[in-house]
Amino acid sequence: MTDTPTVWKKCVPCLGDFAVFGGIWSVYAFLVWKFWFVCDDAFISFRFARNLALGHGLRYNLGDGVPVEGYSNFLWTVTCAVVQWLGADPRTVMPAISFACGTILLVLLYHALRTRFEANMTVAAIGTMLAAFLAPFAVWSTGGLETMAFSLFLFVTFLALCSRVGTVQIVAAGVCGLALSLLRVEGIFWVGLLGAVTLLRGHRVRGVVLYASIVLGGWLIWYFWRYSYYELPLPNTLYVKVGLTGSTVGRGAWYVLHHLATFITPMLLIPAYVHVFRRKRRDALLGAAIVSLCVFGYAILVGGDFMAMSRFLVPGIAFNAILYANLLKRISERLGTQTVAVLLGLLLIVLCSLPGFGVHLVPQSVRAKFNHRYGRTYQSELERWAQQRQNTLKWTQQGRALREYTEPGDTVALVAIGAIGYYSELFIFDRAGLVTREVATLGVQGGLGRPGHDKLVDASFFLPRKPTILFQFMLEFRSRDQFREGIEQRVQTFSERFKSDRYAPDLMPAGQIRPDTPQLFLVVWKRLDDGASRATAFRRFERKLADVIRENE
Repeated sequence: MTDTPTVWKKCVPCLGDFAVFGGIWSVYAFLVWKFWFVCDDAFISFRFARNLALGHGLRYNLGDGVPVEGYSNFLWTVTCAVVQWLGADPRTVMPAISFACGTILLVLLYHALRTRFEANMTVAAIGTMLAAFLAPFAVWSTGGLETMAFSLFLFVTFLALCSRVGTVQIVAAGVCGLALSLLRVEGIFWVGLLGAVTLLRGHRVRGVVLYASIVLGGWLIWYFWRYSYYELPLPNTLYVKVGLTGSTVGRGAWYVLHHLATFITPMLLIPAYVHVFRRKRRDALLGAAIVSLCVFGYAILVGGDFMAMSRFLVPGIAFNAILYANLLKRISERLGTQTVAVLLGLLLIVLCSLPGFGVHLVPQSVRAKFNHRYGRTYQSELERWAQQRQNTLKWTQQGRALREYTEPGDTVALVAIGAIGYYSELFIFDRAGLVTREVATLGVQGGLGRPGHDKLVDASFFLPRKPTILFQFMLEFRSRDQFREGIEQRVQTFSERFKSDRYAPDLMPAGQIRPDTPQLFLVVWKRLDDGASRATAFRRFERKLADVIRENE
């Protein structure tokens, strides 16, 4: 029988770990609450999922002939379909699932640092905080997209393969790797990379073959289904990308450099990489370094991302944390004291947290040199996140207004097809090409722009298909002069751009984002009914504009 003092000695470290992690998680939960939002692109998946839940299949537009694969997150979209089939609201549930994935990832990270990487409680806590307190980790623990779920399964697959490989671990790695390959289009690449890293570390080929067989068996079944359903060898979202060119790689490099200049702490990875690669050992630490580097490499090769907070770099955060912790551990061992490593770790924690509150050590003039969102005024990552959140609120109102304004069967040309498409339920001609195949197969339109929008076409591209609404925008009523001037300028611009005499402007109220915000109005460039006079439509529009101004003064 084990005596009480021995049991107590074993329990005290566990209680200490529990208390330390609880404190870290509390701060992480606060940051998630601070950054809670649903990005517009999540509503694209929500609309695919809703149609699946309603029995229409995995398609965005109904009655569009062959469906178009306008999502890149199959398993996440199917999960969302189950959520909607059960009657739950994906705007709440999907971010909550992301938060749960983030929590599990942090638990596994802390546990791996304490056990597999043999860090003491202090170093493990610092490493975990360097992940949990980084704004991108908190932001993409919400958002409504699959980013955190993908990050979790990447890390779990890595841990399973880095174990003393037995049948159970290999089967677990295969199942998690299959989920990874179905969560994102590029997931199959990461599955292959993890398998290669496992072989590099000297594990038996037999185990890796079993792992690959489990993943490829399930993935090929899915692939042949999607090929027969969408009739294209690759997802439509990949055709939207311009491919591997010098220009896109340059933009991707700017994306990574902006991340480094914003959050500072990733620069510490350079000495961490040097330390790992100078050693002769082929262990889990080497695997973490390779995955970390490949995450940066992937972001560069695909040309970066237009969304806020370095979304494409989030899957590498847990691996970076392992490297940070190992470097701090080695510093402590080299100096024979933990004090310097702890102070350095605390400094890094502060540095990684500040940008989430709008504080930057690198001046904006320097960060702006790495503006990877071509054609857009420079924004910090926090400003970009705030705009994304506001855009979702605005486009939600826009979609609801369009649904009230239109009739079943109406069509509209759009760029932001997320919340507007989800709430309007209209047939969408997608100017960026995600759900419109003929745009995705075009060449680059006028040079590179924001990542994912390089093939953006003008609304007039769809004139042969006679959309009900060719163009639309929303405007706040803040003052009489501002409102009239804003509308008249845009109407004049659109009149010059769209010469067709079959379209004319119209105006309608679109509600408010919040009770304390200005009234919104929707202006549409609408196709006229057969026989309708454009001059009459313009006069009707002028009367509506005068009535709106009079009623809101």
